[in-house]
Amino acid sequence: MAATPLGNRVTSGDPGSDEILSRFLDWVAETGLEPYPSQEDALLELMQDHHVVLGTPTGSGKSLVALGLHFKARCEGRRSFYTAPTKALANEKFFALCEDLGAEHVGMLTGDASINRDAPLLCCTAEVLANMALREGPALDAPYVVMDEFHYYGDRARGSAWQIPLLTLRDTLFLLMSATLGNPARIAERLERDTGRPVATVFSDQRPVPLDFDYRETPMQETVEALLEAQRAPLYIVHFTQRECAEQAQGLVSARIASGGQRREIARALEGVAFDTPYGRDVQRFLRAGVGIHHPPALEDDVLMPPGRGLTGAQNRHQLHVGTVGEGELGHVGDAVGVQATVVGREPHGCEGAGEGRHLRCAAAVGDLLPDDRARLSRRWAAGVYLCRLRAQRRPRRHRTRGY
Repeated sequence: MAATPLGNRVTSGDPGSDEILSRFLDWVAETGLEPYPSQEDALLELMQDHHVVLGTPTGSGKSLVALGLHFKARCEGRRSFYTAPTKALANEKFFALCEDLGAEHVGMLTGDASINRDAPLLCCTAEVLANMALREGPALDAPYVVMDEFHYYGDRARGSAWQIPLLTLRDTLFLLMSATLGNPARIAERLERDTGRPVATVFSDQRPVPLDFDYRETPMQETVEALLEAQRAPLYIVHFTQRECAEQAQGLVSARIASGGQRREIARALEGVAFDTPYGRDVQRFLRAGVGIHHPPALEDDVLMPPGRGLTGAQNRHQLHVGTVGEGELGHVGDAVGVQATVVGREPHGCEGAGEGRHLRCAAAVGDLLPDDRARLSRRWAAGVYLCRLRAQRRPRRHRTRGY
């Protein structure tokens, strides 16, 4: 039996922190999940009105802790914010929170969209909250703030958007989350001194999502066919521009992606779907070959069929998905279509041992999970983040000097 929406457990009155935590954990149990120790520790600290710095690996359930704080705010009749570095991630969280807490209680504010902006729970980009904090200062009604991807705090170009709320919102309780956070001792010390509120740091190096990866120098078509033969379908091929995505999809139409039976099944699922735009005809050809197309939700189009909203049965049957991807996007498409392996293809750009004209292919496959983990985790998110780290390792590290 499916769990009732979390929003149904919000009642009028002041139930107290113990009752709020009990209701939330009862709902979590009803969904069939069992919190990890790090999740329990973080929730307990938040219910005691302590700031929390949560640094746990990708796939370890930081979003569940954030949901617990939003639920606390709803039960108390107070406002909460969720901030993210990109519009796509704010978009994704907006829809997830609408499902959990009710669309009438959730709003979104980004550079592109303003939806229910006076809602008690507002999803926005980090810069939006920073601008509000600069404009209104301590008078801003923001009792609870969740700052996702908090490692951006040290970014030279955008870090101020994560720093400004910490400096100006002295009465706010913060949940600061990141999977790649260094030592936050100085930040925690300054935050505690400025706000007079204890800061709890919750860290864990236990990765619930097993990962394996390898590098390949074979052409993309060979790499894809080898992974399909190894039962790693569906695959997701990551690109960083729409042009690269379209060219790759075109190049794979002739590959051994889908069997004859699978192509017939896709054709039946596509019956009645209109492909009447110029690009739609190309997309139709890709789909019939077993190659799906995905771009971020900000580029939504019925023909492109973005995951989560507009996905058809045909898209779910694809062996291969080629797409542009940004922060949070791989998790979105992975949850929708059950990605088993992720492939990043790039020109080596000076990698040692890479001869002229050879392509370095990086393939990451996520290992099988236990049933409990499969029910509770997005293994595809972890694959995407891990691959981004592999790419980052090629760049020389810069020592950041910007402080709090």
